[in-house]
Amino acid sequence: MGAFSIATAIVSVGAGLTLCGVKTSLGVSNAQEFADGVHALIIKRMPLLSSCIHHPIQPEDETSSAAEWTWHDAEKRDKVAFQQDGIVGWVEAALQELEAEGELKRAKRSHA
Repeated sequence: MGAFSIATAIVSVGAGLTLCGVKTSLGVSNAQEFADGVHALIIKRMPLLSSCIHHPIQPEDETSSAAEWTWHDAEKRDKVAFQQDGIVGWVEAALQELEAEGELKRAKRSHA
């Protein structure tokens, strides 16, 4: 029990010091400022990643119709992509499905 307590204390102190260090180095005072700073950093340092994350679904995409998107069909498309192009094809198809699912959820929220 003593070793567990010591380890917990060390981890807690380490986490606190890391949090204070990050807070000071980024010049933030709350979680929203941190999120905004990280978002700006990702856009600046990783534009390709940022464009993938915030890429709108194009009308010519087969998954672009949010009203017609279903998990069952998405699984079929992912399976076909894996069989045709392996893991790379599956990852690309999965990203498209995630975008389509997000579009469906946004559409449902805007109609609610």
